[in-house]
Amino acid sequence: MTATLDDEVAELRRVNAELQRQLDEAITRESATAAVLKESLEYQTAASDVLRVISRSTFDLQPVLDTLVETAVRLCEADNAIIFRLQQGGYHMAASVGFSPEFREHHAKNPTLPGRGTVTGRVAVEQRVVHIEDAVTDPEYTATQSQQLGQTRTMLGVPLLREDKVTGVVTLSRLRVEPFTDKQIELVTTFANQAVIAIENARLLTETREALEQQTATAEVLQVINSSPGNLARVFDAILEKAHTLCGVATGSLQIYDGEKFRAVATHALPERLASLLRQGYQPHPEFRRRLETEGFVHIADVAEVDHPAARMTVEFSGIRTTLHVALRKGNALLGQIVAARQEVRPFA
Repeated sequence: MTATLDDEVAELRRVNAELQRQLDEAITRESATAAVLKESLEYQTAASDVLRVISRSTFDLQPVLDTLVETAVRLCEADNAIIFRLQQGGYHMAASVGFSPEFREHHAKNPTLPGRGTVTGRVAVEQRVVHIEDAVTDPEYTATQSQQLGQTRTMLGVPLLREDKVTGVVTLSRLRVEPFTDKQIELVTTFANQAVIAIENARLLTETREALEQQTATAEVLQVINSSPGNLARVFDAILEKAHTLCGVATGSLQIYDGEKFRAVATHALPERLASLLRQGYQPHPEFRRRLETEGFVHIADVAEVDHPAARMTVEFSGIRTTLHVALRKGNALLGQIVAARQEVRPFA
């Protein structure tokens, strides 16, 4: 049977449609491949850029952390990001982008603790990546004030791991409900690893620098001792000045103990009224003296909370709030103390 003209036209149209479909599929595959290659190139470029910042910022960690959060937000199509660092049992905001001043103030006053009620706390507990699709409907998410201040919905938390300890957390969030892709999670994990490298580099370099500063300060004090064997006042002044420089404080005293009273023999940037009273001497609280004798130091986070005449006098006359007292001892005998002080409540490391 001979095919009709209509049948031939229909067949040509079918073949043409099939060819067009195959062409469209090829174009789509090529476009998808190009998009994947472009995305991979962007991610690799971003990782390289961060490594360059790390290499340039040997002592200054902040530019590295700022670059990490800014790049993560841009490439992962997030609305905001934070890097938290573990300090004194809580996770404190070290770098952020995209949040309001009210949100940052809230987190400055309320460090995040390990627990399932926040994405950061959950990462700390589980020691792995945590992905919350919607914080509003998540049954375990309880940080409602933080969520309302940030208006965040989808959240991603990636741990900064050092020796199996979560030393920090990178969090990304969106104001919309839209889960992060595997590629985006992989990129943030890379950034978290780079943050660990940067933090460790800064720590090692800082420790090396501090060790050198301490050795230099010790040598300078020994030089003063050798050059002034009979001039204790000059030696005390040198010891106090070097101790305060190394601790990054601007005020304090060096006091000797006669078995009954502490008496200042050197002072540094203290109000004269307080310095005069310290030079006259005062009796320490028995528990304070016992801790100096046994532990070698006493750290007072807030002097205003100490119920003792010397503490009240210190706050009233100088505004000093945080103090560190390090014992001068020979064997079991308490000979005195070096005091470093701050006028704000800021504990010593």
